Amino acid sequence: MIDDFCRYFICFMVFSFIGWLYESLFYSVQLKRWVNSGFLHGFICPIYGAGGMLLMIFFGGLQDLRMIFLAGALVCAILEYFISWLLEYVFDARWWDYSDWPLNINGRVCAVSILGFGFASLIGTQFIIPFVFGGVAAMSTVQLHFITALMVIGLMIDLGYTLKTMDREEKEPWFIEEHSEMMEKRTSELNAKLDEIKRMIRRD
Repeated sequence: MIDDFCRYFICFMVFSFIGWLYESLFYSVQLKRWVNSGFLHGFICPIYGAGGMLLMIFFGGLQDLRMIFLAGALVCAILEYFISWLLEYVFDARWWDYSDWPLNINGRVCAVSILGFGFASLIGTQFIIPFVFGGVAAMSTVQLHFITALMVIGLMIDLGYTLKTMDREEKEPWFIEEHSEMMEKRTSELNAKLDEIKRMIRRD
């Protein structure tokens, strides 16, 4: 039982790190400066870890790629909505806001993020999860316990520091305003391209 817990916990942390890396790079490229994304101060985004674990446990054995896409998109969208609501309820703050995105639900999820979850589910179940779990499964008992202990200690320190400093920080995370401005710009660019395509079609 302890070894199984260690394996799943390490997988959770690895998925959280991969999600943090992806999101940090995404915002860094968009904002043209390095961004340490996520709720915590460390190099993890737990929501990606939770999503990865759900995919591994419930959809890892599925072979139908269409089913993986649809089920992964739905489950991850529900998870994102719930986490958004929970963070706002507990801390009275939003860590992301899709209000300026098309086809959004209360600014917590949107069509773009749902589609992204679907494609991420395919990549995760076909490549990332087998690779990560295979590596973790090959670890010895001593390695499992040692790495898990380090990760738990690091996570507790990070969580404690985050909660301790939260009252001294702004309630609205730094990237909400810039995130909205970025999406308004992307939406305007998309609308301009669509208008150009419409004009070209009318000319023909």
